[in-house]
Amino acid sequence: MTKKFISIFTITILIGFIVYFYVTCKPIPSRSKAKAVNTQVIQSNQEKYQIVKHKYFTLAYSEEHEQPAWVCYTLRNEYVGGSEHRSNNFIPDPLVTSKTADDIDYLKSGYDKGHMLPAADMSWSPEAMKETFYFSNISPQEPSFNRGAWKKLEEKVRDWAVKFDSVKVYVGPVFKNNIKRIGPDSVTVPGYYYKTIVIYFGSTYEGIGFIFPNKKVSDPIVNFAVSIDSVEHYSNLDFYKYLPNSIEEKVESSINLDLWGLSKTK
Repeated sequence: MTKKFISIFTITILIGFIVYFYVTCKPIPSRSKAKAVNTQVIQSNQEKYQIVKHKYFTLAYSEEHEQPAWVCYTLRNEYVGGSEHRSNNFIPDPLVTSKTADDIDYLKSGYDKGHMLPAADMSWSPEAMKETFYFSNISPQEPSFNRGAWKKLEEKVRDWAVKFDSVKVYVGPVFKNNIKRIGPDSVTVPGYYYKTIVIYFGSTYEGIGFIFPNKKVSDPIVNFAVSIDSVEHYSNLDFYKYLPNSIEEKVESSINLDLWGLSKTK
C-alpha cells in the first residue's frame, strides 16, 4: 500500500514538473512581428493577407498588390477636429514582415498616395497621425478622385461620427479592372475603392456602403451609395461578423438614405 502511494505521489510530482516547465519555458512570440487579432473579416479569394494591428487601427496587407486589402477602425465623436497637423512623412510599416511599398514606387507615377484611414480622422493624437502615414495604409489614387469625391466621403464620415457618436469603418481597394502597376515594387493601381460604415443609433444598428471607380467623378456621393452586401459581393470580403446574424443581415442588406442625410438631390 505504501509503495503504491509513493509511486502515485512520484508520478503526480513528475507530471506537475513537466506542465510547469512547458508553461514557463515555451517560446514567447517576438514583439517585432505583427499582432494577430480577431479581424471579423472573411475573405473568399486565395491570397493570404498579413493581419497587422496598430494601436488605433487594424489592416490586412496584400503583398501581391503592395497595399492594404482592408483597413478597419472606429472613429469616435471626441476624436474629430483635433489640432495635430499632417506630417506628410510617408514611411514603410515596420510591422509588415514582407515589407511595404515606398516613396520611390509613387515617384512621378501620376498617382496620389491615397489614405485608406484618413489622416484627418487621427488628428487628435501625434502617434495616431503618424500611423496613418505608413505605406500599409496607402493606395495609389487618381489625383482628382483622391482630392474630390473620396475627400468628400471622408468628411461625411467625420460628420457621422459626430452625429451618431461613433462609426465603425472598413475601407480599401477593390482589385478588379485594375488600371496598371507602378514603381519598382509593382504596386497595383486598383480599379475601384469601397467604404462601409456601421453605427449604433436609437437602440438599433444601421449600415451603408460605397463603391467608387478610381477616376474623377462629378456625381454626388449618394450616387455611389450601396448596401454593405453589395460591397462584400464586389470585394469578396465579409465584414461585421461580430454582429448577431439577424442584425448583420438587416444592417448589410438595406440603407436608409434619410438617416445618413443623403438624397438623390444632394
